[in-house]
Amino acid sequence: MQAGFFGDTKIRDSSYLRTACREFRGRFAFVTRNGIVQRPDPTVQADVVHPKTGQRFVLLSAPSLYFSESRVGDLVRICNSPDIMQMIRQGGVPIGSKYTRRNAVSFIKYCNEGWEEDDHYVFFLVTNDGRQRIAGCYELRNRHRETFETGYWIAPEYRGIGATGLLALIEFCRTFQVGSLYARALEANQASRRLLEKAGFRCVRSKSEAGPHGTMLRYERSLRTRLKTPP
Repeated sequence: MQAGFFGDTKIRDSSYLRTACREFRGRFAFVTRNGIVQRPDPTVQADVVHPKTGQRFVLLSAPSLYFSESRVGDLVRICNSPDIMQMIRQGGVPIGSKYTRRNAVSFIKYCNEGWEEDDHYVFFLVTNDGRQRIAGCYELRNRHRETFETGYWIAPEYRGIGATGLLALIEFCRTFQVGSLYARALEANQASRRLLEKAGFRCVRSKSEAGPHGTMLRYERSLRTRLKTPP
């Protein structure tokens, strides 16, 4: 998994946890002005089906997901997974020996502020079973013209859905004129590299960055072409 891009900001209260949950309909909606796509629509949602188990999920924008204390607890548990913790640190997020509730609340604030400020966009993949258990998280950030960087993580118990969720995000990106995406993965992180390759990304720079966690590879994906076969 590659998750280190997700930010962490200081927060004084938990007001973001009380955001009302809203039900949305439609797939890959977008906001327009005079017929020109301006920005992604936070009401977007997409159905995602696990390619092997058939389990159903929904990809939702962060502002549309209600964070109860139970869901915050799930976020803390997931982010304490060793591989996800490593990638959070790899992204420069200041956390201690454990990912805490405070870290989770700070991340939720970061997610919502990105949509409010039209700066970065975080999506959650949740189970489509009435409980909406968090299965994964995706982010679009660092926009430069028609290009975004993407990052992601998948909860350990839902591994195998990551590439399919990323393809759903790619379809959404096409609705607001995103031309390409890029992502970074550690050279030693074979699981993350396979996920990107299943979603149509190709390694374009074999020695992108060398840091304390190892060599980082850059992957890119043009949105002007589609995969001939599903992942």
